[in-house]
Amino acid sequence: MSSSLPKLCCLALLGAAQVAAAQMMQTNTVGATGVDSPGQGSVYSSPNAPRPLPPLTDQAAVNYQAAIDQTTPLTAGQIIALRKRIDASKRAAAASPESPAKPVYTEQTVDLSPGAPPPIVRVSDLGSAVTFIDMTGAPWDITEIDNMAKGRFDVLKPVPSVPTITITAAGTYVEGDVAVFLKDLPFPVVVKMIAGQRETDYREDIRIPRRGPQSILPTHGTPSIDLPKDGLQSLLDDIATPEAKPIHIENGPPGMKAWVVGENIVLRTNLSLNNPAYFNTLTAADGTHVYEIPKTPVVTVSDSGTLCNIILDLE
Repeated sequence: MSSSLPKLCCLALLGAAQVAAAQMMQTNTVGATGVDSPGQGSVYSSPNAPRPLPPLTDQAAVNYQAAIDQTTPLTAGQIIALRKRIDASKRAAAASPESPAKPVYTEQTVDLSPGAPPPIVRVSDLGSAVTFIDMTGAPWDITEIDNMAKGRFDVLKPVPSVPTITITAAGTYVEGDVAVFLKDLPFPVVVKMIAGQRETDYREDIRIPRRGPQSILPTHGTPSIDLPKDGLQSLLDDIATPEAKPIHIENGPPGMKAWVVGENIVLRTNLSLNNPAYFNTLTAADGTHVYEIPKTPVVTVSDSGTLCNIILDLE
């Protein structure tokens, strides 16, 4: 009994030494590789062993960031860049492949004789307004319109009491006709509509060389009922012609102009001429007149019933 006790002690010391050596080898292996082996003392060998808790997170900050990501996923710089790109796309889609047509106001007189060409209105997708007047500039009532180019042009008469039609082109290069029936005129006036021109008639006044139902009676002289000269029409449109030489007006009202054309004078004014009698006259829809009169240093006009003598410098 006494002899076996030392043997047991030796065996116990030897087993403790082996366990210590094995633990030291395991520690060296984990430190060298950085990976916990699936041996004794690892996660796999002791899944229920206590582990350190993960670091605590600020839940309020996490919720705030999630709300930002959901409501405003883009930054301010990204939003600005996106809006600029959308604006550039809209601008490119609306841009015309060619230079836009020049808008102009025009006026023309219809030639009602057989074989004469019809009046032409240059139209774009932005639309045109066409007004009908008689030889004195008074409006000529429209009783009916017939659009003979449906699908290519939209023709409307928006205000029943105003002798104006609006025309809008449905395509870039289209043509068509519209028949306009005027009050007490026994035949329609056919207007040619053309799109895709360099100029577009935003507003055009078409004059019928006759007296209409609302004709203004002249106070002096007898105007010609023939077609006016091209030069007279140009001066009514305030477009200078080579044969027209400007005259200085000493005491004229604003907007009055005068020219020497051949042996006569052409006076442009929005007032009524009282003296001398005129040879010919044209009136625009806005009330502007041009009078062809003999050469004279003084003319008399009526301004709201008041007679005024205008001095023309012919020298």
